[in-house]
Amino acid sequence: MKILHIEADTDTRTLVKELLGNIKGHTVMTVADGETGLRRIRQWKPQLILTELHLPRIDGFELIKTIKQNQHLTNIPIIVVSTLSRTLYRQQGQQLDVAAYLSKPLELDRLCRQVKQCQA
Repeated sequence: MKILHIEADTDTRTLVKELLGNIKGHTVMTVADGETGLRRIRQWKPQLILTELHLPRIDGFELIKTIKQNQHLTNIPIIVVSTLSRTLYRQQGQQLDVAAYLSKPLELDRLCRQVKQCQA
């Protein structure tokens, strides 16, 4: 499974890449901002997108809206992994039709379960 992880924090990108990249059959690409993420999505065609909402250049909300409006990208499952955990942000994320909304600090077991569900 090709997974694109869009996250501004270097440590989180490294942790998620190591965790998911060690699962057989997973290839993980990471980028640090929404603009680069959108370019990589169009070029690389990932099968799953993990994204933070608070991103430089293009925020996660705008990124998700852009993906959902593109008929070639709209079926890619998106998991939001965010420090923005308040109910308002969670509701906005769910309104954007994401597969899951996970709050930081990240529970690695829960992330792995959500990724596995997106594979099914």
